[in-house]
Amino acid sequence: MEEFKKTVVRNTVIKLISIICTFSFVKQASDLSIYFTIYVLSIIIGNGSLWTYIPKFIEKINLKELNIFRHFRPTIMLFIPQIAMQVYTLLDRTMVGMIIIDKSEVRIL
Repeated sequence: MEEFKKTVVRNTVIKLISIICTFSFVKQASDLSIYFTIYVLSIIIGNGSLWTYIPKFIEKINLKELNIFRHFRPTIMLFIPQIAMQVYTLLDRTMVGMIIIDKSEVRIL
């Protein structure tokens, strides 16, 4: 059974502490490193706190019985359309940029 209440309450408390620390310690634009540290630590602590409950819900599996290669081909088949869309989008902009004279009409990465 999923326990969303524990997850949401714990994450909310950590985010509130992060906001309080941000308003307490970050006062100027030069405090960017402090803000970055608070932000990263809140994410690490938030994600790390969820790991304490994981051992109750995970079963040990036998790796010899696990056949991961049977999932390889279907997974690749799911990613091919995504890769094709990315290539099409990238080449679309590039080709339009090569065709037209006024480059200000096209945003090229």
